[in-house]
Amino acid sequence: MRYRLYHDPSTSNTATIFTDTLDGYSQDAAVSINSDENDIQLKTRSTTRLQVQNTGGGAPGRIDLNIGDLTGDSDTTHGELRFCRGDNPSIRYHSILTKHSNVASRCALLFKIHDSTVSSDNTGQREVLKLQSDGNCGINLDGGNPTETLEVNGTVKCTELKFDDVDGVTTNLSSVISDLLLRVAELEDRFGIDITTGVNDTLMFQHVITSAASPNVISYMYTIVLAGQRYTTDEMLTAINAAIVTAGSVQNSITTTMAFSGDRFIIRCTADTSVFFSIQVVQGSSSAAESIGFVQNRVQQGSTGGDLDLVATNTVLFAIRDAT
Repeated sequence: MRYRLYHDPSTSNTATIFTDTLDGYSQDAAVSINSDENDIQLKTRSTTRLQVQNTGGGAPGRIDLNIGDLTGDSDTTHGELRFCRGDNPSIRYHSILTKHSNVASRCALLFKIHDSTVSSDNTGQREVLKLQSDGNCGINLDGGNPTETLEVNGTVKCTELKFDDVDGVTTNLSSVISDLLLRVAELEDRFGIDITTGVNDTLMFQHVITSAASPNVISYMYTIVLAGQRYTTDEMLTAINAAIVTAGSVQNSITTTMAFSGDRFIIRCTADTSVFFSIQVVQGSSSAAESIGFVQNRVQQGSTGGDLDLVATNTVLFAIRDAT
């Protein structure tokens, strides 16, 4: 160990400052310092790896790692704290990267974990976590910047989620879902298309072919009797189309089906463009027309021949779709 004396011109007095220069130091099973190799090593099997003592006076102990610089709004990584293997530090290491910027969204800490699928030389890393100074946190964004307080690229699994409701009360998401499912069950019990035998169980509609060259009028009437029950719109659509097939979906070279689009039922007829015809909902004492949104005696007249749709006037009252 060598000692050196020198004068510090910045001091206001002429006192001589006494310093020491430590070229090398070693203690068994503890610390070795080698100035020639610019290296400080914590020896293998040392009991205390690293200890920072509080300096007293209420000030906490601190370690400064001055490994970065400021480059404005650049996305450059400025510093790296690397965690390496003891037997081979040049491969399969993990890193904490620092980014120093005067732009909030670019001042960050990045956590990268070794991933052998990224590079064939065993130095590849995957960014698994990014913490930005604007308060946003990103997980598995593959180098992207999070735009929300928490942004996750992938599936999130947790035991429970909590959030504040409109009244500021903290609520478990599982409780909200349970309440919602209960309400849905209640709605399913109340909502639907109710068909009562003898009251509104019969749907009658027809297509009518007219021709200026002939006084003859050709028509075909569909009379559909529905079973008394509560239907969803899908169930109603299936029941009506099954009855149309039974009655003959193709009549007078016109193919007839029942459709549902958006929130309304549609009587849909398909024919050659040379065929001019109309579709009419026929009034009946036990008509199911109003129950599915049609007005009785409503007529849809074709103007150019060919395909024709008669769209229900009203949406279906209390109708629900199957969850398919």
